[in-house]
Amino acid sequence: MVKYNGSTSKRMSKLISVALIGMALSAAFCSSALAADELYHGNFCTPNRDHVNKIDFGQYGVLNISSSNTAFVQCPFKLPFSANLKVTNLTVTVYDRHPSADVSCKLTSVGMEGHTIWSITRSTSGAQAGHKYLTFQPPNTNVLGTLNMICSLPPLTNFGKGTSHITTYRIITTP
Repeated sequence: MVKYNGSTSKRMSKLISVALIGMALSAAFCSSALAADELYHGNFCTPNRDHVNKIDFGQYGVLNISSSNTAFVQCPFKLPFSANLKVTNLTVTVYDRHPSADVSCKLTSVGMEGHTIWSITRSTSGAQAGHKYLTFQPPNTNVLGTLNMICSLPPLTNFGKGTSHITTYRIITTP
């Protein structure tokens, strides 16, 4: 049996305190260096003003319910404000059900004063009953500003379940 006296207990208390402070500082500095990986549901996308009547929302995200017109939506991001922020990857999960029109998304990095830093467009190619991924790999530059993504959704058809839609979009960033 080991006996502890008051001084041993005080030393252990100090060691534990120092270890906890060290772990807290380490976590504070390291957490800012970790990549962020965020997934958004397609329902976060909102229709452009003149496309409100063409859009519906559901379990599978934002969808075009017009049988004659393409609909446009804007999809927001919540990014930290950091001079070192880089977008390393963005993936949009879509369903393209139109035989001759494609789902298309344009991702734009917008500087604080409104100018375009970079812009990338990705589109599907042909209708398919299952989902497709639109993958963006932006340039390795810092984003001191915001991101804007606008997507076009083709009209309703009889192929598959008929609606083209955005189910999710995922962004990966580094600080």
